[in-house]
Amino acid sequence: VLLFRFCGDKLGNDVRRACGERIVGISAKIRKQASAQLAAISNIEAFRMCSAAFHDTICAASHLRSYMPGQLLIEEGAQDAGQTFVLLAGLVATEKDGRKIAEVGAGASFGELLMLGLTSSRRVSMRAQTFCKTIEITREKFQLACTRHPEENHFDQFYRKAAEKQPDSGPSWKIGEKMPLGFCYSLNVASERKTCEASETIAASALGKSALHLISGEADVKLGTKFIIRLQPGDLFNQETLLGMREGEETFVPLIRCDVQILHKNCFDYTCALFWDQAEVVRRALMNSMLPRLQGRHSVSTEGNGCSTMQLCAFFRVATPALSDRAFEYLEVLMFRPGDNICIEGVESDRGYFLLEGAAKIE
Repeated sequence: VLLFRFCGDKLGNDVRRACGERIVGISAKIRKQASAQLAAISNIEAFRMCSAAFHDTICAASHLRSYMPGQLLIEEGAQDAGQTFVLLAGLVATEKDGRKIAEVGAGASFGELLMLGLTSSRRVSMRAQTFCKTIEITREKFQLACTRHPEENHFDQFYRKAAEKQPDSGPSWKIGEKMPLGFCYSLNVASERKTCEASETIAASALGKSALHLISGEADVKLGTKFIIRLQPGDLFNQETLLGMREGEETFVPLIRCDVQILHKNCFDYTCALFWDQAEVVRRALMNSMLPRLQGRHSVSTEGNGCSTMQLCAFFRVATPALSDRAFEYLEVLMFRPGDNICIEGVESDRGYFLLEGAAKIE
């Protein structure tokens, strides 16, 4: 402003015109860069079937970075922000165990497996061979975009291809074995992943309204010092909280190093809302997955027989141990959610029930 004040009219006009042309040039450059960024994002294999609105959201949340030759973009084994990379310029080498195994150039994308929750750590290293420019989308921003656009639930095609190339890349949810692949994919996207060492125990109370899904390794569930059940990959722990029930009292005890997913109740409810026509089946599968642990919890002190479990029922407290053991062989553990009918007046049935946990109302 001071410059214009002391300049003559002609000089002031020339300066203003030059500044205006510079601003127009910068604006055009920004628009061109944004257009190229959007085109690169829409070309990522996992996003190709997504809407323009989803691409716009992802583009706004992404950021540009530059790397010097020799600098690592991704380090093998790292548990980082889970970002996906799109290479705008330069060459990047893929390294495994310190050895170069491939090279990618401009237009390539990589890092999707961790962003999509298909693995818990980086499987390879990516190192810049020349000066490189990238677009990066973090897992957190991707999850926010999915929340903003719930209609974008068709990533299952990419998931299927990834599972075919790397069979161990997609965590297996036992409760989703008969569910659409998209349902399992949505659970993976919504879950947090972590690694538990053998010395790291997790109490159900510490998880709060979250369930733990064992991806790899082996773990015991204990009630105090007593063994309840052994968990294998695909099994769940503390899943009753996903159904709105109270959290358990057990502890998750890894026997070896374990990879796990932590699924919060609100994320589970969100996924069920997306796949509303399958939600009830999944909830029933969740309840069934709790039965072995419930049965183990109530027979933990039997030492090979069902006598103490059956004597929880007044009818069997006066029965002989032989009769209790015989009846225990036919015992079936069932679970009911609040509001479910256990038995209905006037309906014929040959079953008798005794309550292990919870409260029931007689009407």
